[in-house]
Amino acid sequence: MRDIRFGPQVVRQMLLLVTTCLIGLAFGVASPGFLSLGNFLNIGLQTAVISIIAFAMTCVIVAKGIDLSVGSTVAVAGIIGALTLQAGLPPLLGLFAILLAGVGVGALNGFLITVIGVSPFIATLGTLALGRGASLSLSGASSIDVGQPLVLWFGSSQLLGVPVSVVLSLVLLVLFWVLLNRTVFGRWVFAVGGNAEAARASTIPVRWTQFLTYVLAGLAAGVGSVITVGRLGSAQPLAGEGLEFAAITAVIVGGTKLSGGEGSIVSTFLGAVLVGVITAGLSFLGVRQEITYIVTGVLILLAVLTNQVGVSRPALWLKKLGRVRGPEGGAE
Repeated sequence: MRDIRFGPQVVRQMLLLVTTCLIGLAFGVASPGFLSLGNFLNIGLQTAVISIIAFAMTCVIVAKGIDLSVGSTVAVAGIIGALTLQAGLPPLLGLFAILLAGVGVGALNGFLITVIGVSPFIATLGTLALGRGASLSLSGASSIDVGQPLVLWFGSSQLLGVPVSVVLSLVLLVLFWVLLNRTVFGRWVFAVGGNAEAARASTIPVRWTQFLTYVLAGLAAGVGSVITVGRLGSAQPLAGEGLEFAAITAVIVGGTKLSGGEGSIVSTFLGAVLVGVITAGLSFLGVRQEITYIVTGVLILLAVLTNQVGVSRPALWLKKLGRVRGPEGGAE
C-alpha cells in the first residue's frame, strides 16, 4: 500500500499557487489587459529583486534572526558602485564593489549580532539608518548616473524574451533551494533555528551559521542593487525604501515561522509572486496606494494566523484524497 504524502509545506505551496492563479484570473476579468504577456513580464521585473532578497531573508529568519537593513543596503551598495564607475574604474570592478559593499553590511550585522550580542532587530535597525545616511552623504542626496552597458544589462536586457533579472531570480531560487535542502550548511540553519542549545550541543557552529546567514542577506542585497541600478540607469540614495518590508512579507506569506526552525525557499518565492500579483493588480485597477498597504497588511495577518493554526488538517484531507490503492484494491 503506497501513499502520496502531502506535508504542510506542500499544502501551503499548493494553496499559494491556487490562490495566486485565482486572484490573477479575478484581476483579468476586471481588466483583460492584466493577463497580457507584457504585464506578466512587468510583474516579474517588479518581484525579481524582492524574491532574491526574500530567499536570503528566509535563511536569516529560519536561523531565528531578522534583517531590516536590506533596503538601505541596496541603496548604499549602488552608490558605492556608481562612485567606483565614476572614478573611471572598469565595469567589472564596479559590479564587484556593489557586491562587496552588500557583503560588508551583512558581515557588520553578523558581527554585531553573533559577536557583540546585540539583538537582531536593534542591530539591523541601526545599520538600516547607517546605510541610508551613508548613501545620502556619499551621493550628496542626488542620483548618480550609470551608463556602463555591462551594469545596465542586468536590469534592462532580456534573454530569449525574458528579463535578465527574472532569469537571475529563478537561478538563485534553485541555488538557495539546494543550499537549504541539500547541504550541511542548510541543515545547520534549520537546527540553529529549531533549538540553538541542542545544535550547540551537537557541535554545530551556531554563531558562525547565523553570521553567514547575514552575509548571505548582504550579498543578496548587493545582487538586488546591481539589478536596481541597471533598471534605473542610475544609483539612487533612496533606492530600496520599503524593500525589507516587502521581502519579510513574502517570507511570512510563504509560511516561514518568525520563531525560526521552519521555512521553504519555494514557498517564499510563491509568496513573493502572490504579493506581486496583488500589488500589480491593484495598481492596474488604479487603486490608491494606501489601499494597497491595507491589503498587504491583511495578507500578512492572514499568513500569521495560518501559521498559528497550522495546515495539518488540510494536509490530512489531501493525503486521504491522494491515497493510492494497493494491488488488491484494499483500503487502509
